[in-house]
Amino acid sequence: MDERDADSLRDYLADRDTPCPACGYSLRALTSCACPECGLDLELRVALTEPRQAAWAAGLLGLGAWGGFHGLLLGYVAWQSLVGGGFGPNPPEIVLMVCSVVGASGAGAAWYLKRGRVRRLAPVLRWGFALLAWVMAGATGAAFFVLVD
Repeated sequence: MDERDADSLRDYLADRDTPCPACGYSLRALTSCACPECGLDLELRVALTEPRQAAWAAGLLGLGAWGGFHGLLLGYVAWQSLVGGGFGPNPPEIVLMVCSVVGASGAGAAWYLKRGRVRRLAPVLRWGFALLAWVMAGATGAAFFVLVD
């Protein structure tokens, strides 16, 4: 942080009872650019009052449904194989379940880690990606039931 930014932070906090975002300690009359209680560095920034999170949350739920459904199926197959006496799905079903769990986990991790970038996308793209997550959940679920028959 350059000196001008540090001065702006100190000026802003000079007469405000603003809590540290990490520990809640009052930053009034701060003399450095770190919280005196927890020691974490601070910065002054402009943020949205209402971040665009609806599409991001919908996409994260869709990815969770996609991976969670197939993860539960894999757990059930493993349980039945151990306890149920040799029950097991066909190889294409297992491949679909494993690929779905791995794909949804990777996509979910990227979706979570890039949440700021996702929220800055145009609304049509944000909602398009969220819809794609739910389409993947439905399509791979339907494919599983087709393979089972």
